[in-house]
Amino acid sequence: MNNVIVLLAVIAVVFFFFWMILGNNGPDGVSAGYPVREDHVRELLLVFPGIEEEAVRYDLRKTGSIQQTTENILRLGGTLPMPPQERVPQHAAGPSTSNGGIQGQQSNNRSHPSTSTSSSNNKSSVDLIQRLSIDPDAEIVEKPENKWHADPQMRAINFNKKKEYMVLQARKKFLEKNQS
Repeated sequence: MNNVIVLLAVIAVVFFFFWMILGNNGPDGVSAGYPVREDHVRELLLVFPGIEEEAVRYDLRKTGSIQQTTENILRLGGTLPMPPQERVPQHAAGPSTSNGGIQGQQSNNRSHPSTSTSSSNNKSSVDLIQRLSIDPDAEIVEKPENKWHADPQMRAINFNKKKEYMVLQARKKFLEKNQS
């Protein structure tokens, strides 16, 4: 009889321990995550312009860390999962399809200044070499000069050379890392 009571007490303690550790991972657990700082959102959108702001906020709310969110973006190939859609009752969605729907789209576009179209966001297969029109077989000659030119066209040419140099250097290091 004593063994049964001890066994039930141990099971109850283990269950309580797991319940406290795992907690409630339902929808309330996600929305009550870490606070999201606006400067972190802006930094991530500057570094990864093809990612939706809602996805960045959602991941920052889950992780609470800009470093972890950056690692998630890199691990997932430059994307982040979108937050789950909230269900809107049918009667509440009806009036917004008139002028309110257009205004909602306009305000939605204002909240995503870094994205041009939604179709470009879905194309995660477009890599940096294609986007910048860099020849992948080009040899890395030397680092471009770090000189300020008075002519805006010369500055643009120098800037593009620096971008190409950095991308080719990163690609070279990436290929070396993958081959070893």
